[in-house]
Amino acid sequence: MKILGKNSIALWILGGCLFFHTAFALEVFPLPKGNDTVVGYLKEVYLEPGDTLANIAYRHNMGYEELARANPHIVPGHIYSWTPVYIPSAYILPPGSRKDIVINISEMRLYYYPKGKDIVVTAPVSIGRQGWETPISKTTIVDKKKNPDWHPPESIKQYTAKHGFILPDVVPSGPDNPLGEYAFRLGLNAYLIHGTDDPYSIGKPISSGCIRMYPNDIEQLFNEIPVGTEVQIINEPYKAGWLNKTLYFEAHPPIANKPSDKTVNRNFKHTIMDQKPPATLNWKKIITIAHEENGYPTRID
Repeated sequence: MKILGKNSIALWILGGCLFFHTAFALEVFPLPKGNDTVVGYLKEVYLEPGDTLANIAYRHNMGYEELARANPHIVPGHIYSWTPVYIPSAYILPPGSRKDIVINISEMRLYYYPKGKDIVVTAPVSIGRQGWETPISKTTIVDKKKNPDWHPPESIKQYTAKHGFILPDVVPSGPDNPLGEYAFRLGLNAYLIHGTDDPYSIGKPISSGCIRMYPNDIEQLFNEIPVGTEVQIINEPYKAGWLNKTLYFEAHPPIANKPSDKTVNRNFKHTIMDQKPPATLNWKKIITIAHEENGYPTRID
């Protein structure tokens, strides 16, 4: 399946809004009108000498795994200069209301809808690894802190002790603090949205359940997002949506979460049919997209 060309995503969504002005800026797009739910655009860059997928992901504010899935022709350890790299910065907005913060763990991406502004802000995140899954939930931000100390939960202290490393009760703020320089506390026991001292970990299921963000991303959001903001954590590997009367489909590898979580949408056919598609669809193409799980919107007419 070839990546979308610029004829497949309308150019009117290219610009976004200059909502933030620092390097490695968050992606910001105007909310689509009417029934449309596709935002962003796809672009092509070229590997430079010494590049890796990890530093390209960081440079273009992408998650590592979403960049790797969009570029199956690039094999880590066999990277050659001037190879084309597709930056899949086009997205079908997640299902549900366009309100506050939505985090879709299957695509490892956060969406923020600022109140009173017809824009969506999006950024890659890391989520919990197997056995330490990020919970599917609806909660709020109950506190936020700059230069936070880390108070490791007892479960993490016990885990590290079994592997020969004793964590202190408090890890003070500083360059070695795994929370980075900014943290939002959620109304869930011990779960945070926070920065990191390891930017190359972003876009992977690697945390102990918290949501990690690039340091620049969370810094830009810190003063924008107030305490009390609602946070929905969902698990939707398949998304479908419209752009200019054309139906698009996007597939990500499903994240297996805890058995008690009943919100996982694994049936891509239901996702398509929820959009009230035309009677005739290219189901062969849809099934291919679902199996490839390349993570970017592809037209299915």
